[in-house]
Amino acid sequence: MAIRKRYIGSVKLQERQYEVFIEGVNTSKVSTKKEKDLPSQIRDLVDELLDKLRLSYNDIDAFVVSNSMGGLFGIPEFMRYVFPTAFGSHKVFYEVSCDESAGLCAVIRGYKLIKSGIFTRVCAISGMHVNLKNIEEIKNVVFSDIISDMESIVRNFEAKEKDGDAKVEDLFKQYYANALKNNYLDRKELKKSKFDPSDFPDLKNSAGVCILANGYSARNKQMSLSYADEFTVNSQNIYSSISEISRYIKENIEEKTIEVIETSFINPVLDIILLKNLGLKDVKINPYGGAYFSNSPPVSSFLSFAYLCEYLKITGSKSGLAFSVATRSLDHFSVVQVLSESKIKKKRGG
Repeated sequence: MAIRKRYIGSVKLQERQYEVFIEGVNTSKVSTKKEKDLPSQIRDLVDELLDKLRLSYNDIDAFVVSNSMGGLFGIPEFMRYVFPTAFGSHKVFYEVSCDESAGLCAVIRGYKLIKSGIFTRVCAISGMHVNLKNIEEIKNVVFSDIISDMESIVRNFEAKEKDGDAKVEDLFKQYYANALKNNYLDRKELKKSKFDPSDFPDLKNSAGVCILANGYSARNKQMSLSYADEFTVNSQNIYSSISEISRYIKENIEEKTIEVIETSFINPVLDIILLKNLGLKDVKINPYGGAYFSNSPPVSSFLSFAYLCEYLKITGSKSGLAFSVATRSLDHFSVVQVLSESKIKKKRGG
């Protein structure tokens, strides 16, 4: 079988650390339809990237695979079985399990493997398919605890803020417009234009892949990962959790370099709280509509990264953050900072 390695703890960074470039990102359309089996879908996405970069599978040292959530979304640790099916049994691959944050966690682990000098090129993979045909009929029961938390957070926010309900509705309307215009959704499935915290978002199928490489090997150096990390916070509620994560971001990332943030929160109230804690006002938030409209755990976590890369490329913006959180526990956070080409050159020149 394939050489499988689990991550326990963190990668030890060597004294000499390498730059990490994003050679390419590829994602499938986000939809409730299953047009292709997941292994074939993922293989196609990687093939397209390799062809574009004029690389072969021999050029990839290792893969990092984010586990599916199991149960409703396939058999437990579904990606462990997807990988050998898609790529053969001779490749080295690492598994990461970070609940719904797993997609972005795969990118972070790939970053650390390259930055530490262990590998020169790594492919990160995230994928999910819903295993039940009647999931829409039972989703509100399965995710009743999350819905209860969403309703409680919205009520508390509206009670504290004089115009809290207007803020939430206005932000959601903007997300809807962004999703309708920009993201990878099947437009026919974009139905909800009003935020309803008592109804869990539609669960969709999707897959995403990216290839990362160090500066000596990278074929494409238009974007780099300047920061990537994940951590668990021990807080009693989401407000203190976001406060803690905001302090962490301020300590590690220059606020003035942040031009856009893509989050994987499915509750727009949490985006408002995050921006307030970070003290950011003139920052774009979820220009592709956010996770509510592409709710595909854990792929929506990966999509926050994919959308960020696309936004920087299209707009010419210099830097942004992709931010992810475990939907159920709200205690595991992942964050990456992406720099565009112009920012990379400026940084080197300094």
